[in-house]
Amino acid sequence: MQGCTDWISARKRKLEETLQALLSAKPVSFLDISLKSGQLKKQGIYAISCKSALPGEYLHVGRSKSAGLRGRILSQHLGGGGKGAESDLIQKVQTNKLATNREEASRWIKENCQVQWIIEEDGIRRAWAEHYILSVLQPKWGH
Repeated sequence: MQGCTDWISARKRKLEETLQALLSAKPVSFLDISLKSGQLKKQGIYAISCKSALPGEYLHVGRSKSAGLRGRILSQHLGGGGKGAESDLIQKVQTNKLATNREEASRWIKENCQVQWIIEEDGIRRAWAEHYILSVLQPKWGH
């Protein structure tokens, strides 16, 4: 019967390794993120927290899809979304009455939030890792 569950252990181990890599990544303030960061051009998984958060307290967790981490973190979350789209993070800042409009919300994020990320170019692995990380970290504002 042991061989029947080896594949489960292997999958769990890989997901746990991905989670630990994300948690080990140095948090970077939104004020310090450079738009020219080569690493942010790649696909990956990220976790956003307040600078003053206790260990294990996260606001938002997600993954990049087509625009890479730079597009997801900076353009969509910090910039407020694309054409007609509103960033989940901007909306949550406003819903929680930390800001009254998009500009204030973006400023609040810059001043109060930090992000950790890892590169994961494989789209399927990135999607499953996001689900696992969401279930473990249980971010305050969902994903």
